[in-house]
Amino acid sequence: MKKVFLVIYAVKNFLGKIILMHIVQFM
Repeated sequence: MKKVFLVIYAVKNFLGKIILMHIVQFM
């Protein structure tokens, strides 16, 4: 169960970084 939460957390971090990079490019 804990492993699933770690995977979700890692995916959220990864997507967050991609979204931040896109926002910076548009500014």
